[in-house]
Amino acid sequence: MQRGYKQTALFVSGDFDLIPKVLTFTAGTRYFKYVEQEVGSQYGTGGRCVNIPNGDCTATPINYDDHHGTFTGFKSRGNLTWHITPDAMLYYTYSQGYRPGAFNRLTGGKTPVWVDANGVPLPNGVIKGAGDNKPNQFTKPLSEAPDSLLNNEIGFKSEFFEHRVLINVSAYKMDWENVQTLIYNPPVYGNTTFGLTGPNYRIKGAELQLAFKATDNLTLSANGSYNNSEQVTSPCIRSSGVTPITPTNPTAAGACITQVRSGDHNVPIQNALGALGSTPAFSPKLQYNLRARYDWTFNDFKAFAQVGTTHTGEMSNQPSSFTSGDNVTIPTTTWLRYTMPGYNTYDASIGLSKGAWDLLAYGQNLSNSNASTFTTSGQDIKAEYPLRPRVLGVKIGFKF
Repeated sequence: MQRGYKQTALFVSGDFDLIPKVLTFTAGTRYFKYVEQEVGSQYGTGGRCVNIPNGDCTATPINYDDHHGTFTGFKSRGNLTWHITPDAMLYYTYSQGYRPGAFNRLTGGKTPVWVDANGVPLPNGVIKGAGDNKPNQFTKPLSEAPDSLLNNEIGFKSEFFEHRVLINVSAYKMDWENVQTLIYNPPVYGNTTFGLTGPNYRIKGAELQLAFKATDNLTLSANGSYNNSEQVTSPCIRSSGVTPITPTNPTAAGACITQVRSGDHNVPIQNALGALGSTPAFSPKLQYNLRARYDWTFNDFKAFAQVGTTHTGEMSNQPSSFTSGDNVTIPTTTWLRYTMPGYNTYDASIGLSKGAWDLLAYGQNLSNSNASTFTTSGQDIKAEYPLRPRVLGVKIGFKF
């Protein structure tokens, strides 16, 4: 199998001084043409390949005609900058972005459900009877469409007191639309990961950057961000059929798939694309870091010492509408939601240099925090990926 892409793009941007050295308007756009393709073949194991000479086993062809996609369009930006003083500036930015679409593996039917002899799905929990069968409702899509981002941002950048104090602040609203979403839930959709077009999200946030040169030797700094993220659409995975309900397509074409076979019953399934108003995964509201650095010299040596802390807020590994994994001992889905508590890390370093030589001693995660950075039921068990434990090190360098 061979996959590849060809991208052609054209950029243009211009700056216009509405008031020389005071008010500047910037505008630009980008045209893109993105062609993605896949060719080759896929072989399968099993009876059809037993005792068959090398090269003669039946292959499933993957042809360019039905395994390529072309995505074209324009993405633009605009910016208005006002220099209030030489050391203070206000700005507004409008910008667009995107990610090109992508291919999935070969399509295949999945999400079977019990139906009666007329192809009508049995109600949830009803045991199958004689003559009932279990056709598939869903065929994995060949590809997924691009997603896009629209950002509106205002900000203030400045330095005060003879450049000893720096203050930068910004506030923004981002609309992330048709987010490409990867699905992996073997009991329902098959034992491969595939992508499809997902929901829209809105992110409202602000960032703050501070730096203060308290003395000629001591510098204090802080950076932080606050983000409130919310799902603003609620799509679903829809039936892939092209006809009304039939024995081979138990859910009407385009209808949301709401149940799946489990043993002798039909049972409800969770919407893999989240619910309206959900908080998306891995979206901590608050993040910040604080630093203090002291520089000094003695004889022909230059030295510094630095301490700092970093905070990462609480977040979840799945959207907030997903089923909680608390007190679940035997997961039955790869989509259980676990809360990962917020945590702090602390670090410190001290350095010394003279001429071409330098020496650095450092410590990371000094409190040896064991916080989870990723908790998942992806392998049908609860698994946690912890922070890297405390690290103490020494570096010696020579410039030549």
